[in-house]
Amino acid sequence: MAIAMTPQPVAEPIPSPDPQPAPLHCERDVTAHGLDANVERALSSFSTGRRLAALREARAALQRRPHDRPAALLARAAQTQLRLDRDLATSRAQDGRPLRLAAIPLTPAAQPTSNVPALLRVVSKRKNLITDDADWLERNGLEPVVHRGRDAPGALPHALWGHRLGRRFVHVDHEVAVYGPYLAITAGGAPLASYDAAQLLRSGPVGFDVVFAQRAGDQLIVQAAYNGYAEQSGGHNAYLAAFDVATGLLRWSSEPLVGGLSNFVIAGDHVISGYGFTKEPDHLFVHALSSGARTQKLRLVSGPDSLLVKNGLLHVRTYDHDYVLSAGTPDVLQGGRDSEPTPPPTSLGGAHCWAHRGLVATGRGDAAALGEAIDGYRREPHALHSLTAELDGMRARLDNAPAGGPLDLQRRKAVAVAAAPFARMRPRAVPAAHTPPPRLRSVDRKKASPTRSPMRPPFLVDAPFYLPPVANGKLPHGAPAWIPERYGIHGLRAVIPSGRRTLLVHGGRYLTSVRDSEVEQILDLEALRHPPRANPQWKEFAVQDVTYAQVQGDRIYVCNGGGSYAREVYGKKGFLTALDLSSGEVLWRSRPLVCNADFVLLGDYLVTGYGFTAEPDRLYVVRLADGKVVQKLPLSSAPDSLHLEGERLVVECYGHRHVFSISSPR
Repeated sequence: MAIAMTPQPVAEPIPSPDPQPAPLHCERDVTAHGLDANVERALSSFSTGRRLAALREARAALQRRPHDRPAALLARAAQTQLRLDRDLATSRAQDGRPLRLAAIPLTPAAQPTSNVPALLRVVSKRKNLITDDADWLERNGLEPVVHRGRDAPGALPHALWGHRLGRRFVHVDHEVAVYGPYLAITAGGAPLASYDAAQLLRSGPVGFDVVFAQRAGDQLIVQAAYNGYAEQSGGHNAYLAAFDVATGLLRWSSEPLVGGLSNFVIAGDHVISGYGFTKEPDHLFVHALSSGARTQKLRLVSGPDSLLVKNGLLHVRTYDHDYVLSAGTPDVLQGGRDSEPTPPPTSLGGAHCWAHRGLVATGRGDAAALGEAIDGYRREPHALHSLTAELDGMRARLDNAPAGGPLDLQRRKAVAVAAAPFARMRPRAVPAAHTPPPRLRSVDRKKASPTRSPMRPPFLVDAPFYLPPVANGKLPHGAPAWIPERYGIHGLRAVIPSGRRTLLVHGGRYLTSVRDSEVEQILDLEALRHPPRANPQWKEFAVQDVTYAQVQGDRIYVCNGGGSYAREVYGKKGFLTALDLSSGEVLWRSRPLVCNADFVLLGDYLVTGYGFTAEPDRLYVVRLADGKVVQKLPLSSAPDSLHLEGERLVVECYGHRHVFSISSPR
């Protein structure tokens, strides 16, 4: 018998998934065209979450090598990632409410204790130069514990309850961040507790600031003070107070006028603080950590400013002396740590490898290799958008530089100008024949307001434009878009027209000649900026920046007119220097104290001026062939700018406007 067969449904073929790209395997590029050592460290820091360290290390590379593309790219990526990290931290930071810290009593709650062995002993004392704070830190290998909010790691929110991050106090195992009246204790970048100190800051007749704070066990020690004389508040200033970390309740408060320094130090079972203000008494104080009772008072010769610990010793910086003190056994004093918490260790895996390859390709200008590195980096789980965006942008610039954008100064390495004498330097060759010098004769002098120049002058294409360092290289609206605001980490300081050229000064050190929209030359003038000797108290002001320059023929004439009083550098400032534009060779230098204004070219000569407060104010005519001064004329005050009006020279001085006629010798 036949059996009827029921037709069976035909199975639909299962669609195959979209083909996945073949996995890319990254091998680190270790060719001769690798990365600068600082950039290597910066990339490792960036890949392991230490964005602040990455930014510092990339900038260190740019300080030495401003043409280093990978360093510039990584610095921008680290800065962007810091901002993104802070935005995320800010959005997560305000879930809870802070504990309230109470006001403190203005009469001492903790009385001094007698018959207690002194903790501190002076090991050494030496006079300082008052302004050499940075040298003190470097000489002793000290790290500050107070940091600005803008230098915070990305894990800290940049704002809390409507207040921006102000300062951070960095300790061995935690840090305290200040947001207006609010404090936040963090460890490893993670928030632990927050406090509202508004009542505490209103405790006295003059409002306090949180000058410093540190957690010690289950206590939060806060130093509350205002910056001013004690008599303003009847002596109610500069307190220490301890609060319970878990509840915010007051445990103890000190007597007044004991905590006016930038910080205090926890030393075992003690708190070491200090106070001094101009003519008020200057002391260090030791308090019992458990009760706040004062156990030692040590007289100092001048007002203390900061206390820092290194190798079991306490370094004390006062107004005009540096102390070193011991405190019992060395383990009583513990130092701080790096200003950025180290995140949990992570493996430097595929993302780091592809990032390394991308930076190397960036340095080579290899768009194809950069594209491969970007593709590999995108597929890694730890890839970061900030670095991806920077790599993408660099690939676009390598493929096709955007029209109308800033000049890429990193296409060209700066030529380092060799050191030259800080004295008159004559040319090697006999000067060519030159015409007799022009004759200048004063024909008019009028008083002028010292404040006649606008605070924010407009940018004019045919006139020099100067930017103060605080402008950070940012030009005003209306300036040409092609002018780069930075060269490495160095901000733009001046834009100077020079015939068909435009001269750019970055950081007072780098001088770029741009001709027909192309970079003609970049000169590194660092060797001409540092006089052989300087008063140690003024050495940070003794750097002589490039203030003006002009090109004529194959030469560029440069004025290094910045810096301090002439006496602070023993008269070695205000030089004019002639350089070969193509090689950077120094051809001659003028005598000192000739130029700290701009100058005008008059055939085979230039006219410039020098003056500085109580120093002589003069106008000089200088021969271009050899830098010799051939005429000098007195001015009523320090010259600032010179320009031609027909056959006359106009000199704008501090308090006057001089006019000179120009005549050719017969």
